[in-house]
Amino acid sequence: MYKKILNIYFLILSLFPIVLILESFFHFFVPFNTLIFIVFPLMIIIFNAKFDRKNILLLISLLISIGISFSITQNVSVHIHHVINMIIIILNLTLYSLSTFKISAYEALIKNEKIIYIGIILNLLINLFFLLLGKGFSTGYSASWGVKALSGIYGDPHQFAYRTSGVLMCIYFLVRNSKKKKNLLYLVSIIFIIMTLMSAARVPTLFAVVIEFLILKNYKIKVSTSGLFFKEKMFFLAILLMFIGIVLFGGVSIIKKTSIYSKMQNTISSQNFDNGRGNLRKTDIAYFNLENNYNKIFGCGAETTYIIHAKYNNMNIWSHNDFFQILISFGILGLLLYLYCLIKFCFSVNVKFISKVLILLLLLFVAFYNGLYIHQRFIVSLIFFTLSVFEKREKIDYNDNICK
Repeated sequence: MYKKILNIYFLILSLFPIVLILESFFHFFVPFNTLIFIVFPLMIIIFNAKFDRKNILLLISLLISIGISFSITQNVSVHIHHVINMIIIILNLTLYSLSTFKISAYEALIKNEKIIYIGIILNLLINLFFLLLGKGFSTGYSASWGVKALSGIYGDPHQFAYRTSGVLMCIYFLVRNSKKKKNLLYLVSIIFIIMTLMSAARVPTLFAVVIEFLILKNYKIKVSTSGLFFKEKMFFLAILLMFIGIVLFGGVSIIKKTSIYSKMQNTISSQNFDNGRGNLRKTDIAYFNLENNYNKIFGCGAETTYIIHAKYNNMNIWSHNDFFQILISFGILGLLLYLYCLIKFCFSVNVKFISKVLILLLLLFVAFYNGLYIHQRFIVSLIFFTLSVFEKREKIDYNDNICK
């Protein structure tokens, strides 16, 4: 029974690019999938508690933090949204840190690579269709920044950039692990990154560019050196340098015509590079320092940030910064849980130490300057990233495979 449930979860992960499409057109899928991304990871973590009992302590701490935060909050409808985000990031990052889970996930997703492949292509075609019809652009961004920002099928440029980053991680997984021809995937990834540059969402676009770099890094150019013109290495080197120059020149020309470049120019010229987020952080720090010790430890409820930002910054929005939002919503306890899971996840990725640090710094950058935990589907897609560099040769007892 447990194995069947696990296989269903792996099938849903394989359908991730399609899940994004379904949620954008049929909104009743959103709460259904959110429930799946909470219940299934929770079940798997509890089952694996016999291998890692620290996770039981983690779950108990999370339960205490959330329970107390509900007793403090004055606006449950706002707070519960952030509670769900908190649960999803804690559970999924904890799950993705388990070697036993990664072994089973790797095998299942490789078996379902055709489903992932089809989902990627469908996601691209539908977003391209919206782009060509001129319907996939944000009117709000046009009014605020005077730029034509692409939102695709998701209705929001930031959602587009974050979710496209998730699809790019799916491509990265296939490029690294599939034995089938991958030339089409490289082309698809390039189209996706160009579309992401059109979203004007700077922070998630930076993440997408990093993933695209990792994807293209795997591309192997086969050059025959048997011909007459390639016998001289210097001639080949000159051709190579010329090609790189053309690509760079063309790349710069394309970037200058994108929405993200226009937005960067607007924010720099108006001396508002971070869209006023720095003022939000100052407000959060000042408020937190005035709170009593109990609220500093357990939080004040997620609605607090909306209230103080509306009062002092004339913006009824959340912090757009994971650390301050969690600190005020769930207190020091919640922030420690968040940081512990984030660090544990990054250092569980099967790469060199310096690469682990770079992954952590990248995610911390995204979390600080825009927000990580608020984007649930992006968090779920991180499984494809960690499995892209996963090695089944990890030192682990194969009998502990959770599918057995």
